[in-house]
Amino acid sequence: MKKDGQYVGIQDEYVPENDGYVDNKINDSLKGQFTNYVTDKDNQEKIKRSAKKGLKYAKRFGIGYFIFFILMFVFVFGMAIFIFVKVIGTSSRIHSEAGSRQITYFNQDFDWYEGTQSGSQVNSLLTEVTKSLKTNKEHIISVSYNGTNTSNPDEITTMKKQFDDFKKYEISMDYDSKGYINKITITDY
Repeated sequence: MKKDGQYVGIQDEYVPENDGYVDNKINDSLKGQFTNYVTDKDNQEKIKRSAKKGLKYAKRFGIGYFIFFILMFVFVFGMAIFIFVKVIGTSSRIHSEAGSRQITYFNQDFDWYEGTQSGSQVNSLLTEVTKSLKTNKEHIISVSYNGTNTSNPDEITTMKKQFDDFKKYEISMDYDSKGYINKITITDY
């Protein structure tokens, strides 16, 4: 065997030139002189057995890691989907609640007038309707009384003159598909 370009061994003449394994009579006679001498062939067999065991364990270990990484991927992907669904659900719920609040905010100026009211309360309601029609072009409210149906603020102001402050009137409200008040009907009580 060569070490740093020099032959190393018991006698240099017994060391082969190419550092390969040689099993011949000279080496057999040398092996006999040493106790517990292990040949290269014996070492190669041990190495092969160890390598086979190692590969067998590595395969098990590798498959275990592979399965572990697949499970982790599924878990992380599942959590991402779960979080995404929660965020979307929360977002739509917030949007829905915001829409609901807008409807409640719009309707609150008119809702409490529903039912039997005096003429002065009817006039107050019509004042609120006129304000809404002038400021909120998105949600139009029409007012109906004695066969007159209008959503014109000037006509509603004129209509206010027809109500006696001490007389009772019945007020009912209709809603559009979104829940906004879109029609107020006034009848004599």
